[in-house]
Amino acid sequence: MEIIVLISFSRMKLPNILLILPFIFSSLNLAQAELKSSQSHFAKITREPISSKSPISLAHEDDFDSSSTTTPSSIEQDLFDNSIQFTISKAHWARALAYNLSLASSKRVGAHYDTAAIVDCLDLLDDTVDLLSNVVVSRNEVPENDRNDDVHTWLSAALTNQETCLDSLETAHRSEPEPATMASTARNVSQLIAGSLSLYLSSAGPKSGAGGRKLLSDGRFPAWISAGDRRLLEAPVEAIEPHAVVAKDGSGTHGTIGEAINEVAGSMEEGGRTVIQIKAGTYNEYIRIPTKQKNVLLVGDGKGKTVIVGNKNSDDGSTTYDSATVGKRFF
Repeated sequence: MEIIVLISFSRMKLPNILLILPFIFSSLNLAQAELKSSQSHFAKITREPISSKSPISLAHEDDFDSSSTTTPSSIEQDLFDNSIQFTISKAHWARALAYNLSLASSKRVGAHYDTAAIVDCLDLLDDTVDLLSNVVVSRNEVPENDRNDDVHTWLSAALTNQETCLDSLETAHRSEPEPATMASTARNVSQLIAGSLSLYLSSAGPKSGAGGRKLLSDGRFPAWISAGDRRLLEAPVEAIEPHAVVAKDGSGTHGTIGEAINEVAGSMEEGGRTVIQIKAGTYNEYIRIPTKQKNVLLVGDGKGKTVIVGNKNSDDGSTTYDSATVGKRFF
């Protein structure tokens, strides 16, 4: 497989070139090596079909049109955009691999630590794909001055996800094939994200204007909290109309918090706020709100009245990452 990369150096400083070249060529080597490995070992059970072309060659196909003309600055932007697309494709591949590895590990006796760690990596890769996709969407829809901080944050968070994956794998048996393969894959994805972040910081240049975004709009709430959400947060419990009520005595619509989240929050339309009231009581259950389940608001009866408890620990195979997780815009 032969891959050609076109780079314009006219507008780029020498230190930036030295940062970018190792990223480009190491990424290409990783892509070729992993593609061969995946075709031989995991092709039969991978959820996504394997293309005969490298993701980066697909990303560059449009750039090879001889009739197109680009300026040096636009080529720098294109290089970043293509690196993001390539990284997304590798994150998708890594997610499918993590799924297959979790299945293989779950069939091995005494591998609950390994399986839990790999499942953490699978969840983190789901979030990483979403974060990288946010970068692509913002490039097309959000004005440049408004998106700079967001892009930096999304790429940094995606990079942190891979470090968290590696931290979870520290509890696994690293000599076993599944966690060892997952750790290697997480490091590869981490290098790709780090390269994309370096490219972004290189092409974005210094910020214009004084100061950054104001986090608080009125001294009480962050600016990103909508007017409707502010009214919900300021309203007394009795004034809120919940979509579901959880009660241990059977007086509500659901008996457990997890049941209410799965049945009610999952059926809400995109953008709608799901309000779940939890009546007084001690709820011994593990609450899990996936990152794709957005806009959930849990309302208790007051401090010390509505209590959620649990006793997860490393002895039963639980990981630090799995101790708490919530979706976007969770209150």
